[in-house]
Amino acid sequence: MFRRPVAAALLLPLAVLGVLGCAAAEPDSAFVRSANRICADTKDGFDEIDTTEIDSLDQKRTAIEALRDGLRPAVAEMEALKPADGKQQQFRDQFVRAAKRRILPALDAFVVAAASHDKETLAEASKQLIELEDSGDRADQLAREIGADECGRE
Repeated sequence: MFRRPVAAALLLPLAVLGVLGCAAAEPDSAFVRSANRICADTKDGFDEIDTTEIDSLDQKRTAIEALRDGLRPAVAEMEALKPADGKQQQFRDQFVRAAKRRILPALDAFVVAAASHDKETLAEASKQLIELEDSGDRADQLAREIGADECGRE
């Protein structure tokens, strides 16, 4: 019943790492190198989350909590980057805004719903995660446009 929402949540950060970009930028700029490092390090952290034996709702909640807790430092690090131009600033600002307004709240909602075992709330939270996963294609394209190849889904 909850396999797709958990999969969506586990893939979601790959989409958020390339959220809402901007026009072309220099891929060898310090900003883009830093953004790529942040995204690569975050992906590595997500890879360490064991999702092979997720059967219970509590296991799903634990995996989503780990994912959320791994994303928060990436958002803070991205927010602290100093963009060299307006295009990079737009990418950074949109990245941070989307994570804070959409991605992290959706992950939080799933964790709260799973902890409460409220089926209606859990269904709504799962729906939010699926919708966020499905919106990742544009994010991937925008990440590539600025040269932040590590910030999109593979």
